[in-house]
Amino acid sequence: MEAVILKGRKEGFELQLADWADFEVIMPQLETLLTQLNHDTATEAVAFVLETGNRLLVDNQVQRIEELFDRFPRFSIKQIHSLVGNVEELRARYQQAMPHLAGGVIRSGQIVEYPGDVIFTGSLHKSATIKQRGASSSWATYRA
Repeated sequence: MEAVILKGRKEGFELQLADWADFEVIMPQLETLLTQLNHDTATEAVAFVLETGNRLLVDNQVQRIEELFDRFPRFSIKQIHSLVGNVEELRARYQQAMPHLAGGVIRSGQIVEYPGDVIFTGSLHKSATIKQRGASSSWATYRA
């Protein structure tokens, strides 16, 4: 069974790297396919989307794939897509997307930061600062 499959899509070409296959099995098959495509196709530039399914490539694997593509100047990687993600990146994206409910007292000179939207209920003193990367709503008591 092939570990690397070429698919033609409306948006362009996709290389599917089988998530069940060992990376060391994928690399020679990818090299063989790129060599064959380089020999058999026209001379125009082609950008590929690499679909990895349930496999998250680590940095050195991405580097090895990029080095392989560097050997074929008219081929490039448009995007590497996976159905899974890095836990830390997903957690940060989730925290930015969800609204933060905050309350209490923020005193003069204090700076409180939130990664996304914030709904603040509480007491906000003069010269206190709430920073957020998204929208804010406040039902606060403002104190001078």
